[in-house]
Amino acid sequence: MDNNALKDWRAEILQGNKNLKVLQLRRNDLQHFDWASIADLTQLRHLDLQENYVANLTGQPLDLHELKSLNLRGNVLVDFPTDTCSNLVRLEYLDLGNNKIPVVPECLQSHLGALQFLALDGNKISTVEGAAFTGLATLHTLVISNLADLKRVDRAALKGVSELQVFRCADNKQLESVDKTLFFMGEEKMQNDWKFKIIDLSGNGFKKIPNDLLPWTLLEFVDLQHNPWDCSCDAQWMVDSLLPTLYKINSSMLEEFRCATPAHLAPRRLVNWLNHDDKPFCKEPPGPETQVALLQSGSSQGMLIALTVIACVALALLVVGFVLQRRYDRQRRALATKMGRCRRPRNGDVRLTNPKFGI
Repeated sequence: MDNNALKDWRAEILQGNKNLKVLQLRRNDLQHFDWASIADLTQLRHLDLQENYVANLTGQPLDLHELKSLNLRGNVLVDFPTDTCSNLVRLEYLDLGNNKIPVVPECLQSHLGALQFLALDGNKISTVEGAAFTGLATLHTLVISNLADLKRVDRAALKGVSELQVFRCADNKQLESVDKTLFFMGEEKMQNDWKFKIIDLSGNGFKKIPNDLLPWTLLEFVDLQHNPWDCSCDAQWMVDSLLPTLYKINSSMLEEFRCATPAHLAPRRLVNWLNHDDKPFCKEPPGPETQVALLQSGSSQGMLIALTVIACVALALLVVGFVLQRRYDRQRRALATKMGRCRRPRNGDVRLTNPKFGI
């Protein structure tokens, strides 16, 4: 029932369809949704309400014990109520992206113990507090990207989500750092039971990250692109150890891994220094004399190139002119010969006269 401009949803619409397992109401005009309207759909497994105008969820999904997937992306929710949360004990997939939710809903911690996928991107969340996801012991994918107001992720934010494999925290322009212990699980657990496979930290406001933020070699995918990286000497480790690792994991993720500062290194790609031993981040920036010399050298080289180009153009024009002149001369001689033949008397050197015409 997608794209039907539905403004209201009533129980009688699906009367006689108690065994329905999938209900899709995407891209309609629903402004609220009452769980009582689908109370009879006890076999329902997937409910998709994305891209409506739902501002609130009312009632309780008391008998929806089979519901596994709930998609509420692209509505105007400001909360995910406990009355809804507490009755979805078997829910595995929850997408709350692109709503207006200001904080991580507290009910997630207590009632959604079977949840495996959670998306909160595109909301109004400014802080992810410590233990925000405690209780989601089976969660394997967490998305907290594109949060325009996000400024802080608490060091204990991921506490309790020991099965997490995919973490996407990208395009949060005001998020300038994360604590070095965010992913820490203890040395023994990190080596023997490390679960993370995909980490996306691209497009944030990161200038620096600690070198022990992650066990980089244990990851299958890492994206650090589109951050304003400060390539000062204390970030030399990124060239020495991180860059070779990322190159092995996925070299395409280095295309926009660039320096933003200092000025003499911006906006160069870090991959330019792969396997270099000259410590580029620790070199002194060019001084005024060096800059002048480089400028003069660049000017001399530029002048030489310009003169070479001019000489080549002049030579080309000379050759073209010579060819055209030769062609013109041939055409003129051919025309003169043709005209001379037209004037030659037919009886050789004797010109015929005709008194009638006075010749």
